[in-house]
Amino acid sequence: MAEAKGYRTSDIENVQRSHRERFTTNPDGILSPAAVATLDSIALSLRERGIAELAIVAVRSIEPQDPFSFAIELFDDWGVGNKQLDNGLGVLLVEDMHEIRFVTGYGIESVLSDARCVQLQREYMLPHFRLGDYDSGMIEGLRAVDTLLSSGELERVTNTFEDSRDAKIVALIFAFLLIFMPLVILVIYERRRSKCPNCGKHGMKVVERFTSPVAENPSQELVVEIMECRYCHSRSRKSFTRSRYSGGSGGPIIFGGMGGGRGFGGGFGGGFGGGSFGGGGGGSRW
Repeated sequence: MAEAKGYRTSDIENVQRSHRERFTTNPDGILSPAAVATLDSIALSLRERGIAELAIVAVRSIEPQDPFSFAIELFDDWGVGNKQLDNGLGVLLVEDMHEIRFVTGYGIESVLSDARCVQLQREYMLPHFRLGDYDSGMIEGLRAVDTLLSSGELERVTNTFEDSRDAKIVALIFAFLLIFMPLVILVIYERRRSKCPNCGKHGMKVVERFTSPVAENPSQELVVEIMECRYCHSRSRKSFTRSRYSGGSGGPIIFGGMGGGRGFGGGFGGGFGGGSFGGGGGGSRW
């Protein structure tokens, strides 16, 4: 189990390789799914605007190196940052050492200096970490990083706890829509399907079903269903086409092809841009 060992750099998964919109590696669940989604959105925005390339790792323990050497080796091996601009930023949180560490590429050191890294950590992150709130600390710290790299100035963020709560709510709403909306659509479809056109009650059920291949498309089949109302015993006929390989005995396939959307399947792999690190950055303990 992860709690029983310290990670070596070779143990840490580079999630960017599996999906180009993922930047946060969180194997021990130190950060909540809502926080990971928010951090990934910050990192994606920085990259799409050509400002910086960000990688975030949160683990309970590492070995045998100190966090600074570990972070340099890890993020340099991943090639975080644009190869020409060296605008990478690696963020490492090690829980059992109570340390947060930034490492920076040459291209952003003029704005995100060693002293400024420590300032960001102490003002925006450590107060939350001391309360055990890693979500808020990481989100507020990296929002401040975004502000600094985007404008060259560091604005004091107000109502940080409320902002973090709002971000969590938005992420939870997104997760709800992604996971539960298809189920809601299915329930609505089945309820409409069970409504009797004669008496209006929801008592229709399939009593006979016939299938035949579609001549124009051998991968599809025509399904004909005879439905009978258990209240008034009237019958109706419904037909639809579906994939011959879909299996099951229900109605039309309404979720087919979902794996081709954003965030699904394995066809969205990315990778960092080949940047390197020369030792810039800073770390703080709480």
